[in-house]
Amino acid sequence: MNNNGFFKDGYTIFTSTSIKKKIKLFEQSFSEKFTTKFKNNNNINNRNLIKRVAGDLSIFNIMYDKSLINFIKSLNLTYPIQSGPLVTHYTSNNDISKSYGIPFHQDWPSMSSSKNSIIVWLNINNFLKNNGHGIEIMPKTHKKIQLGNSTDKGYEVDVEKLKKFKRIIIQPKYEILIMSSFLVHRSHIDKNLSKKYWRLGISTRFDDLECKFWKKNQFISAYKNIVDRDLYKKTLD
Repeated sequence: MNNNGFFKDGYTIFTSTSIKKKIKLFEQSFSEKFTTKFKNNNNINNRNLIKRVAGDLSIFNIMYDKSLINFIKSLNLTYPIQSGPLVTHYTSNNDISKSYGIPFHQDWPSMSSSKNSIIVWLNINNFLKNNGHGIEIMPKTHKKIQLGNSTDKGYEVDVEKLKKFKRIIIQPKYEILIMSSFLVHRSHIDKNLSKKYWRLGISTRFDDLECKFWKKNQFISAYKNIVDRDLYKKTLD
């Protein structure tokens, strides 16, 4: 576990005995409780199931693991709080995902919270080897906000201005990827991979309640809670 690497490069990989055990339990839960409910030719059902994975109790056990929280504190988050939702990132060349991925971006502009905020990201997959879909990062791009433009897939930074930075593909196995919210990253999709292979990432964001910048801005957040109050009517048809 490299604290210095995090401050220098904008990311680090964390694991512990308890983290490995808990990710394996989540892997088992996903296989036994979620994929068994997938339906052929019904990707609305399948995509909704993948979204529901974020609420599995095994995920909470990982994200609030004592060893992980203690390590997060060592990254200069004096009082870490989970500030964003738990989000699923399912990648495959199958009909569920359709090779969908997010372009190079930074997370902080969609947070607008503490400057030392971080992204916590874990990954499971069914690859025979530890390669395939994953996440691609640009180390050392976390020093400032990188300008870009809005696209149909979200906000994308201007990669032409980042040619000097190397790119690394990461596919953690029973490990946690921790990134600065300013680190430039994107989905990595292996277009040559068989449709039977998939990668499921789960991420969330932690802010620092003691951040002076955030306090100055009255602890604002770009996240909004939206409820579809008419959706229930469709269930009664």
